[in-house]
Amino acid sequence: FPVRLRGWRHGDRIRLAAGSKKVKKVFAEARIPAPDRRGRPLLVDVEEQVLWIAGVARAAEPSPAGPNEGWTIAIQEAE
Repeated sequence: FPVRLRGWRHGDRIRLAAGSKKVKKVFAEARIPAPDRRGRPLLVDVEEQVLWIAGVARAAEPSPAGPNEGWTIAIQEAE
C-alpha cells in the first residue's frame, strides 16, 4: 500500500503464475483492441508493480489476504 489506478504505459509488466509478462502481450492475448487499451485501468502499488489489469488479469502475488479473498475498490468523487 498505497495502491492506485492509472493508465497503461509502454514497458509495463505484470507478474503472473507462469512468470512476468508485458502488459501489451497480455492485452494482445486477451484480444483487447489497441484503441481500447488506453481506457483499461491498471492497479499498481507504490513501486509501480502492476497488480491488476481491469477485466483482463491479476498478478499472482501479492494476494490481498489469502487465495479466496479479493480486493474491494471504492471510487469517491473529490470534494
